[in-house]
Amino acid sequence: MKKRNFLYSFISLLLGFAILFSLVKPVSAQTGYKIYVVKKGDWLSKIAPRFGVSVSTLIKVNNIRNPDLIFVGQRLKIPGNQVQTTSRTHTVSKTYTVRWGDTLFSIAQRFKVSLNTLVKLNNIFNPNLVYAGQKLVLQGDSQPSSVTPPVTSTGSFWVEVDLTKQKLHLWQGEKIIFSCLVSTGTSRYPTPTGRFKVWEKFLYDDMSGGSKARGDYYYLPNVPYVMYYHKDYALHGTYWHGNFGQRMSHGCINLSTPDAKYIYQKLKVGDLVVVRY
Repeated sequence: MKKRNFLYSFISLLLGFAILFSLVKPVSAQTGYKIYVVKKGDWLSKIAPRFGVSVSTLIKVNNIRNPDLIFVGQRLKIPGNQVQTTSRTHTVSKTYTVRWGDTLFSIAQRFKVSLNTLVKLNNIFNPNLVYAGQKLVLQGDSQPSSVTPPVTSTGSFWVEVDLTKQKLHLWQGEKIIFSCLVSTGTSRYPTPTGRFKVWEKFLYDDMSGGSKARGDYYYLPNVPYVMYYHKDYALHGTYWHGNFGQRMSHGCINLSTPDAKYIYQKLKVGDLVVVRY
């Protein structure tokens, strides 16, 4: 009986340590979070690239039910960035996530690297074109996790949308051939930033969205020259307003009908669309 009691006590002690370890582990994980207090003019797609995380991560970590509804003073948990190393070498590549208002020149000055170094490390074909959320390698031997794909040929057309200036540039290779004012998403319905490709084109399409319960439902028949580039976000002509240069849309990129027609005739499915601040 004494031996059995000793064995039971030993097993109980081991179980106690296991339970204690399982309780301590989640607490240490919580230390990886930072707290950000939402300010006027913020929205998730603006906050996420500022801290180098995805919108879906913010939604999951903060248990957000409606991504369009965040409020001033709200405290958001931001997961801490992890330093990544490559498996091939022991060199740690220092990276930087582009924020609103950054230029390649200002980044180079801030981190004391040459502009040419940034261009070469990140395979950048146009030094004037960086966008919020883009990850740049600043030093190291490893390849960047997300490189800027080059234009396939000098005759290729692609679109750059500047959300700050509410302006669109149509490029042919490395030369701007056309520019116009646009209307992109509001702070409540932001236009996603990033690099996309046109996946479908329609001469006319019916568009709807919003919610009747929230009072923001809309239905727009026969929208002209529609070019979908990311999910249901599109470049398209606009017949219901003329306030180009002002944020007006539910996330799409509104153009005047003549401007949309011209771009529709140039872009084909698979062409590049870059949306940035």
